[in-house]
Parts: sequence; structure tokens; C-alpha cells
Amino acid sequence: MDLIPHLLDVLKFSILAFVVYTIVKDVMKSYFELRAQQPQSSAPVLTKTDDAVLQLRLQAYERMVLYCERIAPENLLMRVRPEGLNVAEYKLTLMLNIRQEYEHNVTQQIYLSNQLWQIIKLAGEDTIGLISLAAEGMDAKADGRQLYDNIFNLSAQRGTSGSEKALQAIRAEIAGFLG
Repeated sequence: MDLIPHLLDVLKFSILAFVVYTIVKDVMKSYFELRAQQPQSSAPVLTKTDDAVLQLRLQAYERMVLYCERIAPENLLMRVRPEGLNVAEYKLTLMLNIRQEYEHNVTQQIYLSNQLWQIIKLAGEDTIGLISLAAEGMDAKADGRQLYDNIFNLSAQRGTSGSEKALQAIRAEIAGFLG
């Protein structure tokens, strides 16, 4: 007779354990089903966002490469010819051209590191400085071709330009960013 109360206690605990097990099983099943659905629905959004940001950054790097190439003294001189301009007009035309290139690309800085952006700004200032140095002491009314020749010669004497240094920095940042 002592056995029946013990069996009833075991039966009570077994029923209670079964109820707890069923509840925990259902909760865990719901949790894992919900968790399995979340990565599927949010992963494509994150991938699309990451891809869009990557594309924007790569486009910014491309535009900065183009900017540096366009303001490089030798390329600037080939693109902006001095025909019909005196020294003062040609100097102003070259500087305005650099300024327009800068303004066209200024928004790209949000996709670049601050250090790279400063290097790129210095490249433009370097070319402007070269133009000013070449025009120094020249008669403002002299033929613009004289300034062209001075800029070309100074550029050749200097070696590595600010634009070339900026291009190297862009390549380094892209390599660090991608790899």
C-alpha cells in the first residue's frame, strides 16, 4: 500500500515534466523557425546595400583618378591650349579649369578617407602652385605659349607631381579597401 502514494507522486511529476517539456519544445521550435526566417529576409537587403555602397565608393575612386589625370600639368596643358591668350588669360584659364574639375568632384569626398581627400586637394593646389611659379616674373601681356612652355619645363624638372602622388595614394587606399 505504500507503493500507491509513491506511484501517484511519480505520475504527478511525470505529467508535470511532460507539460513543461511540451511547452519548452514549442517555444524553442517557434524561436528557431523565426530565427531561420530573419536572415533570409534581411540578408538580401544588407547585400544590396553593401553592393550599392561598394559601387559608389569605386565610382568615387574612379572619378578621383580621372580628376588627378585631368589636373596633371602635362594633361592639363594638352587639353587647355594657349592659342589666342596672353599669359594672364592663360594662367586664369588653367586655374579656372582646375577649380571646375574640383567643384565637379567635391562631393566624392564622402566616399574617401579624410587623408586621401587631403592628398587629392593638395594635388590640385600643387598644380596651381606650379602654374603660379611658371607665371612669376612674366609679362602679363606676353603670349600665353610662353607660359605653356614654362609650365611644361618646370613640370619636367620637378619629377613626381602632386597628381602622381595622389594617384599612388588612391591605388593604395583601393588595395586596402578591397583586399
